[in-house]
Amino acid sequence: MIPTSHPKYFKKKMSIKVAILNDGTQLLADIKEVTDGESKSFLVINPFEVVYQSEMTLAEDNDSSRSEVKKVALKTWLEISNDDQFLISPHTVTTVFDPVSDLVSMYEDLTNGRRI
Repeated sequence: MIPTSHPKYFKKKMSIKVAILNDGTQLLADIKEVTDGESKSFLVINPFEVVYQSEMTLAEDNDSSRSEVKKVALKTWLEISNDDQFLISPHTVTTVFDPVSDLVSMYEDLTNGRRI
């Protein structure tokens, strides 16, 4: 059961964040901290995986240094699920942080600005 409708759970507002999971996956989602007594979880709403795509490699003449330009894209996380809300154990999350504003805009465009 997702705790959004359960009265014994307490949700703290976190809003749009990036969570890095232990396997290195970067999730962009509306993330809230959910507590039930001593137990804590993250409620991840409408998650997207952040993926990087190489767009081009830059190299200057007579210079051995190269610079790679990467494009950020978002892909649906857990595409085989009909759910759009997931509870994640804090033991599987390395860190949670605020994304840059361009990433927030991408997320809001994909979700039409909907937040729970």
